[in-house]
Formats: sequence, structure tokens, C-alpha cells
Amino acid sequence: MLAGINNNLNRSTLYIVLISAIAIAFRILNSHIFMDINSTIPNFQAVIALSLIGSLYAKGRVAGILLPLYIMLFTDLVLGFHQLWIWTYTPYLVTALIGRFISSYAQPKHIFAGAVSSSLIFFLISNFGVWTLGGYGLSFQGLLACYVAGLPFLGNTILSTLLFSGLFVYMYSPFYRLYYNRPVPA
Repeated sequence: MLAGINNNLNRSTLYIVLISAIAIAFRILNSHIFMDINSTIPNFQAVIALSLIGSLYAKGRVAGILLPLYIMLFTDLVLGFHQLWIWTYTPYLVTALIGRFISSYAQPKHIFAGAVSSSLIFFLISNFGVWTLGGYGLSFQGLLACYVAGLPFLGNTILSTLLFSGLFVYMYSPFYRLYYNRPVPA
């Protein structure tokens, strides 16, 4: 069915496009630009999961690692750039590297560990970036205060990364069957 769309695109590329579209749509629609700030779910997004799972399914190593940067640049063109971009883009690159590392294992326990560790990496790096702005004081106590202030957002980050990682992994089999009109080989 989908095989006739373009013979030059392989199933992995089409699948990456599909999950990227989901991540982009969710990031833009869950932003305060399109919704009242009180209606959004802070740090509930699909980009960390896309970084992890997209790099796992991407044919090329470089493409899989750069995928989250493309997504963030595209969505930031819509949502607006901010001064912490380096501190938010970096965890996505680290997550993509984790995805490449676990791609040879790709068992549920590895994906679960990758999703949780990626969420924690995002929390640590992005909140470190917030601390560098100086609002909490540029001291060790200020750094701890910044991490404590970020704790309420960590639960949403872990939950959304686990949810979207599971969704992206388990959507692959039906996508493969639709693309090839046969079951995924064992």
C-alpha cells in the first residue's frame, strides 16, 4: 500500500517521518502559544522519545543523531527561540547517542532504561542551563535550589518519554505490516 508512494524511500525513513510528525505536532500543539499557559502540560513532550527511538530506527548514524536537532530547529521557528537553546538541544543529542547505543539490544528493558536515563539527562542539563542565568545565585546552593525548583517538571518528562517511547516502538510493527503487507520478520 505505502510501498507505491516512493520506491526511493525505505520503511525506516517513512517511519522516522511519521514519528517526527507526531513529535512536531505534539510540541507545537502543547505550547502556550496555541493554548492558555494553564492548559499546557509542562515538560510533557515527545522529542526526547523521538531522539531515543528515532536514532534507534534511523538507517544512518548521523541522521539519527541529528534528527532531534532538525525537529527542535523547525519547531523553534514556529514557537520562538530562547536563550537556553544550547542547554535544551544538548540533552537531545545525548539521548540520540543513547538510542544508537541501545539499538543493538533494543529489548524493552533497555528502551525503558534509555527513556528514564534520557529524561534524567534532560533534567540535569536543562536545569543547569537555567542555573547559569543567575536567577538562583551562581553558587552551589543556587544550583541545588534550581534543581529542587525543577523537580515538579521531572515527573512529566519521565512519563511523557516512557509513553511516547513505548508508542513509537509498538507502532513500528503495524506500520511495517501496512508498508509491506506482511508481518514483521522474526
